[in-house]
Amino acid sequence: MARMRCCRHQCVDVLSDPNHCRFCFKSCKFALSCCDGDCVNTNTDPSNCGQCGNECEAGAPCEFGMCGYAAPSSQPGKRHRRPKFHRPHPPPSPDSKHYDDHDDE
Repeated sequence: MARMRCCRHQCVDVLSDPNHCRFCFKSCKFALSCCDGDCVNTNTDPSNCGQCGNECEAGAPCEFGMCGYAAPSSQPGKRHRRPKFHRPHPPPSPDSKHYDDHDDE
């Protein structure tokens, strides 16, 4: 399918224009996006999650435009989070009972 078409003397992209989705003057309903010539809901479509062409991992739901949103961590699409940084433990102070000086006299 040709991407660009002339619709009443106006050049339009029929694969992404929500007012000319696949055909001239075929409008997508409110809140739907035109992705590859099809009107889709990017809030729930796992093949176009959040935006056209953004595919969720196999089995991961698309909710609110996010793959695996609110899915338990055992489900696909929800990645385990790592802490952003690891705060090192401070060295023991000479006053602590874990401090070993080896200078016992």
